[in-house]
Amino acid sequence: MTTLVPLTPHGTAWLRAGLPRGPELPYPHALAQRLARSDLGAEPLAIAWELVRLAAPRPSDPLGAILLVLAVLDACHRGATSIIVPSATPAGIALEERSELLLRARELGLDDAERRALSEALANASTLLAPLLGGPDDARPLVLDEGRLSPSRHVALENRLARALTARAREMAPSSALLAAI
Repeated sequence: MTTLVPLTPHGTAWLRAGLPRGPELPYPHALAQRLARSDLGAEPLAIAWELVRLAAPRPSDPLGAILLVLAVLDACHRGATSIIVPSATPAGIALEERSELLLRARELGLDDAERRALSEALANASTLLAPLLGGPDDARPLVLDEGRLSPSRHVALENRLARALTARAREMAPSSALLAAI
């Protein structure tokens, strides 16, 4: 008779298969408590942590990667679809965007070490998040395109909207009055 292994969100299949597990990524509980008191809440941190925890290979700076993913989720929470990654944009835009992200990090309650980790992660985003990055049609959670870091779901929705608008524009024949007005 087989003994049942209790279900766990951190590796029931690993336990059942008897496979060795790598070191678990510690959850940043102190940051979660600070975020819970912010307008963002702690839920996006759990999502960011889970994405980084499941990345293979795991990023070299897990905290920086978590904070960078958290910054993207925070931007989405505030109505944007992406953040500008300073390492992939012109210097003037990079400095301004970096300052805004770090100011927002302070508002969310990130401590000095976490803000430094975020700053370093911004400088190395494309290599740090490589296991999580893909193109718009890849099965990856994030897309880095033309210096903008976005959730792939938002990129897919923007592309779907663009295709629908293009198709609709093709269907509409311009009237002579419209052509004269142009």
